[in-house]
Amino acid sequence: MRILREVKLRKDRNKCPFGHLRRSKLEVTSVRALTVRKSMSRVTGLDCHVEQSSPRNDGNCFIINLQVSSTKTISDKELGEIKLTKYKAARYLRIRIEKPQSIKVSLPNYITYQEAINFVGEKKNWILQEYLKIETQKSQLKLINPEGVVGVPETTPDEVTHALETDFATKFRKLELIPCELGKPTYRLSTQKIKIYYPKTMQPKDKVVEEVIKEAIEDTLRKEAHSYLPRRIEELAKQHQLGFRRLFIRNTKTRWGSCSAENNINLCIHLMKLPDELIDYVLLHELAHTVEKNHSKNFWDLLSKFLGKDSKTVDKKLKAYRTDLVIA
Repeated sequence: MRILREVKLRKDRNKCPFGHLRRSKLEVTSVRALTVRKSMSRVTGLDCHVEQSSPRNDGNCFIINLQVSSTKTISDKELGEIKLTKYKAARYLRIRIEKPQSIKVSLPNYITYQEAINFVGEKKNWILQEYLKIETQKSQLKLINPEGVVGVPETTPDEVTHALETDFATKFRKLELIPCELGKPTYRLSTQKIKIYYPKTMQPKDKVVEEVIKEAIEDTLRKEAHSYLPRRIEELAKQHQLGFRRLFIRNTKTRWGSCSAENNINLCIHLMKLPDELIDYVLLHELAHTVEKNHSKNFWDLLSKFLGKDSKTVDKKLKAYRTDLVIA
């Protein structure tokens, strides 16, 4: 406690509308910066950052910025575990769902935990829908007939006739799992299939096999997207007399596509998991943004004209799909 007695709390506080302390500056004298940082972190439970100021007559002077990053975890019967974390740099409330029954919420320091919990409650239906989407994607990778394996040729694993089929498919290829006499999992892409080869001593749900499956699927989506999407968006742009500057294709995690103020269009490789109707919908959606930059009534009317059907109805269909990849 000797160190704490040498710490003088300044009245230099930035306050938020709710009156919570967002940041405190501590002036520390006559002690080493590293010792102060460790001691203050241990006693206060806060993350401390030390800045050395100009020397003073009464010894070395250090300024410690307390970076408040506290966490609270609660449980809900329907939503599962909810982890609430306050960040100094956070500007908004954000909900992140990584798996069913697990939610991470980041919030600014000036928002209370109860306000964040209320916000999660308001988004309950949306969260449950996201859980359902994750479970749906997991079911796509479950084996149809895992007992169907008989003999596996030792020298030609790519000629196996008893592969384990799955329900997962991209626009041009279907996923197959092939147990064989290899030392480690690998994959090959044919014109119609994504072939995953894995040792007979392993299972498709093993982590090392799942990683190869994910790598193979993302490789497939990337190749198909770069081959198909530029050609298709050019066709649609020409058909509706629309134009754009540049096209970028990326493995984005949250958006199917976007259109910048300069009419540059970004598309997600995971579009190649969607039905043709929804692929065209996303492409036309972004092309429509070259004319209407917002989601006003004019935008939806224009998009409906391009689609030849109600655009908001198609948009609801898209919400049943996710841009990320879930391996069961």
